[in-house]
Amino acid sequence: AKNILLATGYENTLFDMRYMGVKGTWGSRGDYETDLKLDVSMHKSISVSANIKGIIKLGATHNKAKDPCMACDGEPLKKLFATASTMVNTHDFRLKETFCGMRAGSKDYFPLLGLVIDVPYMLKNYPKLPRGLRLTQPPKKIPNLYICNGLGGRGFVFAPIMGKILADLILYGDEVIASVNPDRLFLKWCRKLPINV
Repeated sequence: AKNILLATGYENTLFDMRYMGVKGTWGSRGDYETDLKLDVSMHKSISVSANIKGIIKLGATHNKAKDPCMACDGEPLKKLFATASTMVNTHDFRLKETFCGMRAGSKDYFPLLGLVIDVPYMLKNYPKLPRGLRLTQPPKKIPNLYICNGLGGRGFVFAPIMGKILADLILYGDEVIASVNPDRLFLKWCRKLPINV
């Protein structure tokens, strides 16, 4: 393949991407049938999607317990529904389907989108990184290896713009905005590594 895109979720064993600090959060979301005209997605403490083909998605709950897996029975959606009712008119919402699972989030709760840093190369060739070495050029990347991850609970709000940024990066070489570029986390992660004297 010419380009590889990783969307591994909260678990990754393919490459060294520890610097991204991706963790999983258990949650539930619901799809609701409705006639409500809603052309935009919105986010407050929860997300409410645009109405697509008569379905609005509400999500998601957050459970950071060590062993959070629980029955996906719709019960966690009661609080979501109450919150959504303060954002949009939910009078005709009918629960169609409940989804439960782990979603990936980064340390700073912003998405991760861009090329993956070649961590082994950087640590070998810049051994003073854990001591706070400042780089004079961007870190070396693994060619044509991209990541799109860490969208967390705002996944269906962020996904359209992240897709556009990713396409522009791969097709045209456009720069990724700093707030979603995973490079933002690399030096801070390096400084927390043990110093080998």
